[in-house]
Amino acid sequence: MSTEIEAKFIVPDRISYERVRVLERLGRYSLLAPRVQDVRDEYLDTPDRALLSAGYACRRRELAGAVIMTLKSVLSQPGEVHRREELEVNLPSPASTHVPASAWPASAARRKVKELAGARELQVLFHLGQRRIVREVVDTGRVAALASLDEVSLSVPGGSPQQWWELELELAEGGTEADLAAMSAWVQTALGLQASPVSKFERALKAIQGR
Repeated sequence: MSTEIEAKFIVPDRISYERVRVLERLGRYSLLAPRVQDVRDEYLDTPDRALLSAGYACRRRELAGAVIMTLKSVLSQPGEVHRREELEVNLPSPASTHVPASAWPASAARRKVKELAGARELQVLFHLGQRRIVREVVDTGRVAALASLDEVSLSVPGGSPQQWWELELELAEGGTEADLAAMSAWVQTALGLQASPVSKFERALKAIQGR
């Protein structure tokens, strides 16, 4: 089990997205060369939402030929800093969308899903596509965080696609929460971006529930 610590911000429009994209610094922190990732996420739950009822989201992620299953806590938190429990397991690649949890490799993620869902099968809730521009955030030679500027597309069977943008600053091993606080303060003051109180999963879930 690991804990993801990150600050999340709403990027309100394309103009703001381009402004963030060309940044070279976040205050005193330098942004290194970007790498672009195309990510496809599929969120799953039982028909009666057993995982969500227990405070978790289950995500199947395709990235650079790998398939990763993640069980992540989704309790909303005030402010820009989010702390979320994560349980992950890699599936043998290529892996079908419909690999049941019982067939995942032995792991804490499989045990937790089986504990919460029992024998009920997981089904697709929605898909999220992301074009991510990822950059290391450094200070005096140490990597303090990873900055990810995300263009997100929500796809729901039978529904119209939706799009939005976000900036995430995820704490790295070489960083401290004081670093994250300093970056976050600069982003809000210098760029005028507002903190996002919810995860992408929560935002997408609210969108499909409002259909």
